[in-house]
Amino acid sequence: MPLAINHLTTISDTTEAFAVAILALVAASATWLILAHVVARGVDPIRDAVSDFGAREHPWYYRMNAIWLGLAGLLTAVMLADALFPKPTLTILALLVYAAARWAITIYPTDLPGEDETSVGSSHTVLAAVAFAAISVAGLAFSFTVAADDPFWRDYSALFAGLGWLLVGLAIATGVARLRVSAIFGLVERLLYLAIYAWQVAVALVILLG
Repeated sequence: MPLAINHLTTISDTTEAFAVAILALVAASATWLILAHVVARGVDPIRDAVSDFGAREHPWYYRMNAIWLGLAGLLTAVMLADALFPKPTLTILALLVYAAARWAITIYPTDLPGEDETSVGSSHTVLAAVAFAAISVAGLAFSFTVAADDPFWRDYSALFAGLGWLLVGLAIATGVARLRVSAIFGLVERLLYLAIYAWQVAVALVILLG
């Protein structure tokens, strides 16, 4: 019995341009994050949050990382809306929420360890939770609603299912580590960042090479 087809992908020059831009933005975001680790002092990558960079002496390293991540999320939503019919609504909406949260978080620095809790720091925590939840929903929804039934993506369905569940698992692990003030919170969060990068790169590369 033939497999059901609920989505169809059409690749255009515009779609490919979006994919190239997404790869460039992910690379830019990763570069700023690496630079933050090189330049900033006093942040333990195993224990401390990535956002601690944004509350120390070089906040723009963190802010630029978040800005480029948000823009990559926005362009991924636009690219999928351009390429797919019908549009994967849940994935697109989740990516738009993710992008908005990434941008908003740049004006709400976190409270550093040992500091009193502030409303600004609490807002940062909420926005981080929203961003991580939204990208997890986007990844998992994409694997179920597009990669599993669109002929263009079907050969990569296992890859996107794995990445979708990895995003969900690491987002949950990051939240738990944060609540428990775990000594490995920073490591878990950085693994989540890597999973986010991997998912966006995979989507863009399949568009370009699939």
